[in-house]
Amino acid sequence: MISKVALDGYEYNGNTYSTQAGPAIIIYPAVAGSDSSYTISEFTIEEALITVRLNGEARGKDVGVDGISGHLFDDETKAVNITANSSDSTVESIANAPQSSESIVMDKYKGSYTIGNDVISKPESIGITGETASPFTIETADEIADLNEILLSGTIIDANIRLDADIELTTQWIIQNPAQITIGNNQNVNIDFNHHTITFAGGTGITTPPILIEEGGTLTIKNGSDNAISENDGGIHCTGESTRGVFEVKGSLVVNGGDFHIVGNTGVKYRGVIFGYSDSRITINNGRFYVDKACPAFQTLGTAVINDGYFWTNSHNGMENYFAYCIITNGDLTVNGGEVHGIQGGLGVSGGKLTVNDVDVYAKDRAEELGYTGSKVFYALYVSGEAAPGMLTVNGGNFISDNTALWVGNSNEGGDGGLMLEASAKVKGGYFESTLRDYDVQVDHKLGALELAGGTFKHDKVFYNSTYPTLTDSGYIADGYKVEITENGFSIVPEK
Repeated sequence: MISKVALDGYEYNGNTYSTQAGPAIIIYPAVAGSDSSYTISEFTIEEALITVRLNGEARGKDVGVDGISGHLFDDETKAVNITANSSDSTVESIANAPQSSESIVMDKYKGSYTIGNDVISKPESIGITGETASPFTIETADEIADLNEILLSGTIIDANIRLDADIELTTQWIIQNPAQITIGNNQNVNIDFNHHTITFAGGTGITTPPILIEEGGTLTIKNGSDNAISENDGGIHCTGESTRGVFEVKGSLVVNGGDFHIVGNTGVKYRGVIFGYSDSRITINNGRFYVDKACPAFQTLGTAVINDGYFWTNSHNGMENYFAYCIITNGDLTVNGGEVHGIQGGLGVSGGKLTVNDVDVYAKDRAEELGYTGSKVFYALYVSGEAAPGMLTVNGGNFISDNTALWVGNSNEGGDGGLMLEASAKVKGGYFESTLRDYDVQVDHKLGALELAGGTFKHDKVFYNSTYPTLTDSGYIADGYKVEITENGFSIVPEK
C-alpha cells in the first residue's frame, strides 16, 4: 500500500488536491513494518510536476503514475516528470531518472487519480481511456505516428480510438514508422474504423505489419455502429509487394466488423490478413477478409473462434509455386459460422484441432477470371498431420468443391506431407459435395482415419487407396448408424 504523499515537502492526507503549476507530488510506497495510515484515496491533476520515487522493498514492483503500470523498476529511484505548457506538452525525465523516458500528450491525462496497492490509476472517464470516454480521433498519418508513440511508451493501459478520415500511408512513411500501430503488454485498445480506411502501400524495405499485438495486449475492432463489412467501407487495405499482411497477433484480437484485404501482393504468402502466433487468442464475430494473391485470409497457430465473416483468397498452386487454403490452423480453431471461398482449398487443419459447427465453404476454379489454365482446385475441407497430429470434428456446415469435398490425411513424402503424422476426422453433420467427381471423401490409406456419425453426401462413394467403396462398405460408418437415401443425397443416420 502507498503510505505517504508529500506536496512541496508537506504531508497530505486529504481526499483531493488541485495543484497549481510548480508543486511536486512525491509518493513513497510503504515498506515492511511501515505505518499505512496515510493512504491517499484520490488526487486531481491540473498542471503539475509529478515525481514518483521508489525505494526499499518497492523496487521491482508494479508501480505507476498517470496510468503507467506494468513497469518493473529495479533502480532505487525512478522519476517521471509530467509538464504541461502551450508549446511542448511531453513527459521528460529528470537528471537522476533513467534515459528511457515516456512521451505523452499532457492534455489527455488531466483528471482524478486513485492510489492503492502500489498502483496509481485513473478512472475510465479520463482522457482516451475506457469505452465511454471521448475517443482519441485520427485523421492524418502523423496522428497514427503520434498514437503509436503513445502506445509504445507504455503510458496507456486502455485506449479508445476512432478513425475520422481515410488515410493513405506511403512506402517511405511506413519505412520511417516501422511499427505502425503496436498494442503492448497489458494494453487494452479499441479501434472504431467508423467507415474509414487506412491504406498501406507496399514496397522494398517494409518488414512490419500494419498492426502488431504483442503478448498480453488486446485489440478490439469495430466499424461504426453497424459494424459494416462491405468492400471499401472501413478497415485496412494493404497494397504492393512487401506488405506483411494486416494483423500479426501474439496477444488477443477481437474483430466485430470492417473490411481488411491484401491486393497486388505476394510478400505475405506465409501469413495472411490475420496471422496468430502460438499464444494468440482471436475471436472473429464478423468482418470481410480478402486476398487476391498467394496467402490465406486467416491463419493461426493459437486459439481462435470464428462466429461469422466473409473470407476469400485467390491463392492456388500455379502462383509462384506457393499455395494456401483460405483458412488454415495449426492450433485450436472453432468455426461457428461464416462464408469461405478458396481455390487451392477452403478450410484446413495441418496440425492441431479444428471444430466446425456451421460454415459455408467453397473451393472453386476461377480460371477465366484469373487467367490460368487447367484446374487448380483441391479440397473444401482438409485435415492432415503436416505440422502436428491433426483432428477434425464436423457438426454442421456446407462443403462444396470442384475437386473433393473432404480429404483426410497426407502421406506425401518429400512433398506437402510435412511431418506425415496421423490425421483423423469425425463427421456428425454437414453437407458434402464434389461437383466434378463421383465421390465426396478421400482418405489417405496410411495416415487418415475417418468416422461418420452424421452428415449428408452427394455421392455414395469414398476414394481409398485407389479403390472406390460405397459409404456402407467403406468401414467408416460409426456403430449404430447407417446410410439412408434422402432428397439431398446419402445421409448417415442412427439405426432404428
